[in-house]
Amino acid sequence: MDAEKHLPFCSDFARAWIAVLCESQGTRLIAAQFDRVLKRAPGFLDARDAETAIAAVDALTRLQRRNRFRDASTQKLDHWARAQQVRPNPALIAKAKLVLERVQGPESALRDQWAASGQLEAWQKSMAALHTALGP
Repeated sequence: MDAEKHLPFCSDFARAWIAVLCESQGTRLIAAQFDRVLKRAPGFLDARDAETAIAAVDALTRLQRRNRFRDASTQKLDHWARAQQVRPNPALIAKAKLVLERVQGPESALRDQWAASGQLEAWQKSMAALHTALGP
């Protein structure tokens, strides 16, 4: 896996999900992505769901004006976040934290992929930074 792929919007699935989000208003799609991950039966979490959930967490941090990374690839998402009239509520932020725990857990295909790549530590640092960006 490429070292930069630990960024939330670097997978094709995450970019596609972000494109849909940028055509919407509010946090409904973010909440739905969190629910998709959290309501899954115990067991292995698909990498695709994990990648899009991480992108949803990143979008939430942008709504809070706490995002940690901006470049040309995030311009559309940054514009979307600035245009929103809603700010995340504490319950949605709490869900985001649970999502990050789930995607980093032992039953996560994405975690396994990072471990197999030899870049698990870099990915975990990226996830920790994302968690911190959510705030207390």
